[in-house]
Amino acid sequence: MTSSFHGTLPLAATPATTPFGGGHAKDGLGAQNPLVALMLDNSPDCLQLLDLDGRFLFMNGPGLALLEIDDVTALQNRPWSDLWPAEVADTVIASVGAASGGEAMRFSAFGPTVKGTAKWWDVVVSPVRGDDGSPVQILCALRDITELKRTETALKDALDAKEALLYEVNHRVKNSLALVTSLLTLQSSHAKEPKLKQTLDEARSRIGVVAQVHQRLYQTNRHNDVELGPFIADIGQDVVGVFDPQGRVTVETDCEADIILGLDKAVPLALLTSELITNSLKYAFGEKGGILRIALHRRDDHIHLRVCDNGAGLPDGFNVTGMGGLGMRIVGALTRQIRAQLSASNGPGACFDIVFPAEPPKGKGTPGDGAG
Repeated sequence: MTSSFHGTLPLAATPATTPFGGGHAKDGLGAQNPLVALMLDNSPDCLQLLDLDGRFLFMNGPGLALLEIDDVTALQNRPWSDLWPAEVADTVIASVGAASGGEAMRFSAFGPTVKGTAKWWDVVVSPVRGDDGSPVQILCALRDITELKRTETALKDALDAKEALLYEVNHRVKNSLALVTSLLTLQSSHAKEPKLKQTLDEARSRIGVVAQVHQRLYQTNRHNDVELGPFIADIGQDVVGVFDPQGRVTVETDCEADIILGLDKAVPLALLTSELITNSLKYAFGEKGGILRIALHRRDDHIHLRVCDNGAGLPDGFNVTGMGGLGMRIVGALTRQIRAQLSASNGPGACFDIVFPAEPPKGKGTPGDGAG
């Protein structure tokens, strides 16, 4: 709304019921019906009446106050679109056209008052129908949503600040983990004893899995969950790269896309996968190498992860609930942490299956533009 409608006539001298006494809108809504006029003037919203060409005819008293209008006569017969900023004129004109054709239209828009006060409005433009049902005039109802917009803006600013902070935290954690991984790699390269080198490589692999989580968080706008399929596939390649630099083991992956898991389960599951892969690389294959298969699928309301190899198979009497080595103890602890079921089988080679409940999908306007 422009500031060209400043007038000298005080608000009290501008009767809002003029249209209903044979004034500016003598064929208008509520003609010769003072009850309708009283209802309009008791509405907290700004109510405006236009002709079918979109020219201004009438505004109720609360509307004059909301728009800080002192002289309503300056608006008479002006195009309604003139009362709005230029950037929303197309929306305003379209709403008038829709109402003239018998259709209601709703939009949100910014439009300052005639005295320049910034305002946001929720606007409903609808036809006023005559006795034969055809549109005779247009009613515009404007609700002041400025405070709501301010609240939305404040919440968005707070959310943006939180996102920026999480992004920075993930970046710093990723860098710190990368530094630790590099130090372990350096120490492993100088280790003389094979057992010590293997231990350092396993520690590096475990830290590398956590670093991968933060790498993914840093590279995407997700801070609370991870798309599991690509992540698990990458873990398989990375762990094999650490323990089989000669490339004797081939990794085959069959990981379903769009399986999303929160960090509280994604990190333990990633570590668990890494441990199972490491276990296969340590015990399944000889000098000839072999094939490692990783599969991830959603089945009904559960997620099923399978890590298999075509190696020597599990030893007689193997029990997933037994203590075993450190790797299997870690697998057991992580399985309990995500409340999963772990099973193992031979066939040929060793197969480990992890099944756990899938997480329910998480649910996800924006104001429009331009006021009168």
